[in-house]
Amino acid sequence: MLKNKGSVRLVALLVFFLALLIYLANGESLASMDSFPNSMLALNWLKSGSLHFDNFRNSFLLAKELPYYFVEAPNGHLSSTYPIGTAIVTFPIYAVFFLCLKLHAAFHHSNLPDFTSIEFVSTARFLQKLASAICGALSATLFYQISRMKFGQAIAVLITFVYAFATSAWSINSQGLWQHGSSNLVLLGIILGLFKVNRRDASQSRRLLVAIGVLCGLLPGIRPTNILFAIAIIIYAIFAYRKEAVFLFLGLPSSLLSASWNFYYFGFSLKNFLVAGYSRLSSEGRSFQNTYYEFNLHRFTQAFPGLLFSPSRGLLVYSPVVVFATPGAVSMFRNRASKDEQLIICLSLASMLILLQYCFFSVWGGGLCFGSRYLTDIVPILCILVGYSLAVLQKEGQVLGIILFCILTLYSTGVQAVGVFGATNWVTVPYDRPQRLWQLQDTEIERNFNSLRYRLSPVFDSQNIKNINVSVQNLRWMDSSKLIQNHEQIRATTLHRASADIVNTGKVQLFGYPTGMKKGLASIQVGFLDVQGREIVPLTQANRLYVAEKSLQPGETGGVVGEIYPPSQPGVYKMTLKLQLKGFRRKPVLLPYVWQVEVIKG
Repeated sequence: MLKNKGSVRLVALLVFFLALLIYLANGESLASMDSFPNSMLALNWLKSGSLHFDNFRNSFLLAKELPYYFVEAPNGHLSSTYPIGTAIVTFPIYAVFFLCLKLHAAFHHSNLPDFTSIEFVSTARFLQKLASAICGALSATLFYQISRMKFGQAIAVLITFVYAFATSAWSINSQGLWQHGSSNLVLLGIILGLFKVNRRDASQSRRLLVAIGVLCGLLPGIRPTNILFAIAIIIYAIFAYRKEAVFLFLGLPSSLLSASWNFYYFGFSLKNFLVAGYSRLSSEGRSFQNTYYEFNLHRFTQAFPGLLFSPSRGLLVYSPVVVFATPGAVSMFRNRASKDEQLIICLSLASMLILLQYCFFSVWGGGLCFGSRYLTDIVPILCILVGYSLAVLQKEGQVLGIILFCILTLYSTGVQAVGVFGATNWVTVPYDRPQRLWQLQDTEIERNFNSLRYRLSPVFDSQNIKNINVSVQNLRWMDSSKLIQNHEQIRATTLHRASADIVNTGKVQLFGYPTGMKKGLASIQVGFLDVQGREIVPLTQANRLYVAEKSLQPGETGGVVGEIYPPSQPGVYKMTLKLQLKGFRRKPVLLPYVWQVEVIKG
């Protein structure tokens, strides 16, 4: 299929810059703090010469307690909870960023910024967004080149569009340095390299096989589940290239980059070749024990349909266009005599195993993200299979099939755009609860759509902020429906879900969390005052009760729900309520409700 190399390179260049432009268009990073260590490791090392994060011990990040993305490693150093493969892959990008920071400091006759300071956070988020967008755009470029080697120009462009904009390659990979973006980039680099090997003489492919081996060795260090892709690639190379496969093996020692990190910080063991700091998250005591996996039928019957069909996490809900991968797989299998198809078969089987192991994962929802984050790893394979399906539709002239493909592509792209431009904190507001992943009202897509709608057409007049007020009644614990009394006892360091009835006693309409509003969202802030009257800053973003209705007109009754996180130190406190509107600097309205509570040990 690949005839004009010049035109392919030109289109690939256009794909890169178009994808980069669109990925950066929302102007914000949507990453969670999971990606913080990978976004800072290179900068920290280039400045301080240390791969430890020990210099962050006195930073604002550790002012209260050790955050989940850092871990006190057994060797006594502060390390990353997550694998460092993404930091390795993105190191060249961050080396350029570091050089730019040095040039900027030299030009302004100043020192490099303190990477551990709160003032650097906004710069760090910008650099992370830029790095992830570059990785995403490179992935789209590689995907186009792979597609062009198998399909005609029209199909190659279409499925590249699907990969880049109709899947989580846009809403997740390009928005933050989660492991999936670098995983997709390296996997696509391997596929492109192997496709090129299949079109060259054996003697001309040896250097390329070594480079492919290097990329293959990096895969498990990016994300442990990638070991399945690495095994599939090695098996394929042995059967496809016979003796020449030894050159791929020469590149595999690249796996020692991340493995050496794991062994140094967490001890030498087969488990730590892949897992290491991840173990910190897999037990209640965070003591490097246990696992998130539950290999039983109950977990499977929850996770399997959830990963595919959950209204707020299902792959086929967020990107239904990939359903075309199924007929594409059938078409591809019919051509299994070709080395290219044999590679895709191996990677498809690995993808099925990746899906299967997540079916026994207790937190299959994927955390702070938009859509099906865990299955992002297999998206490149699914989109290649979509190409085989389109080739059949084109060859047989199946107009209805092509129309259905276009409809699903437009819908999938719209969903991803809503996720990127209408981003909300749906996962944590009003609280994180697995059952919400199946609710049909206030789904993540719906709330992000509402957020985008209100952002494009604001409905709250900032001049009316002085006219807001509410009456609060029946503040209670949600687990027991017990009313919160004066002199209530609350356990420290424990999240308590609470709710209350409210009446809008002000003169303006109030808007609740289902709107996803960035500005004007009403909530009640729960505060704690010690015996000296000083306000205690909570350890989390909890202590906020959100209006549960989309809107409350003056005089209407509704409810608020949320979580209360008491102070960590036992003692007697006054619990206060303040009505607040998001996005306004005006001080919250102090409500005339005060409870005296006793915080006891958790």
